[in-house]
Amino acid sequence: MKFREMTRGRIFVLKLENGDSIKQSIESFAKEHDIMNGYYTLEGNVAAGSSFVVGLCDTNNGHHEPIIYKLENNCEFFGLGTVIRDSIGGEPIIHMHGSVGRNGQAVTGCFRESVKVWLSMEVILEEIIGDKVSRDYDPVYGVRSLEIQE
Repeated sequence: MKFREMTRGRIFVLKLENGDSIKQSIESFAKEHDIMNGYYTLEGNVAAGSSFVVGLCDTNNGHHEPIIYKLENNCEFFGLGTVIRDSIGGEPIIHMHGSVGRNGQAVTGCFRESVKVWLSMEVILEEIIGDKVSRDYDPVYGVRSLEIQE
C-alpha cells in the first residue's frame, strides 16, 4: 500500500442541470477553480441513454474489456468520486462509482462513460490539498488510475 497525507481545502456546492454531462461539468469546474485534487458526492437523476461500466472481462490478449450498461429509462442516482490531475498535462480527471435505480431495480458501476443529468444533480465537491498524487494511464486496465509517488 502507498499513501500520502493531505489536508482539506475549499468546499463547493454545485447544481448540475438537465442535460449536463457529469464528467465534463466536474472536470471543467475543477480546472476553472484550480482544484488539483478532490472528492465529491452526487445525488439526483441521470438520463435515459447514459452508459457506464458494470464490470471487466478478460480477453485473450491480456487486456480487460469493459462491460457497458446503457440506461433505458431516467433513473435515481447516488455516487461518489474523486478528481485528480494527470501527471502529464495537469488536466483534472474524475473517477466515479455509483448506483442507479428505478422501480425497485438497481445497478451499480463505474461512471466513466457518458452520463447526463435528468432534471437536476446536487454535487458536494471538497478540495484536497497536497501533492505527489496523479491519475495516469494504466495500459493493462485501459483506464487512468491513481498513482502515489514516494
